[in-house]
Amino acid sequence: MREVGEGWVVLDRRNELIHQLNQSAGFVWKCCDGHSDATDIAARLSNEYGVDVNQAQQDVLAALKKFEELGLLDLGAENTKI
Repeated sequence: MREVGEGWVVLDRRNELIHQLNQSAGFVWKCCDGHSDATDIAARLSNEYGVDVNQAQQDVLAALKKFEELGLLDLGAENTKI
């Protein structure tokens, strides 16, 4: 992952793709450290960007779903930490 201008890019070597993320999606991606769950990440996002925690929760879940669809994360594991 690298910061580029106002966003981030993630290199997907398995599929030979580069994914471009906006600031908030990049923030969520960086929080996927194996120690946080979606609620933790939403609280951090809310705090960082000053958005309502319920909106942050929706945004985090949408980003995580998209990361999974792109094959960047496997959320099917029993572990709730991302």
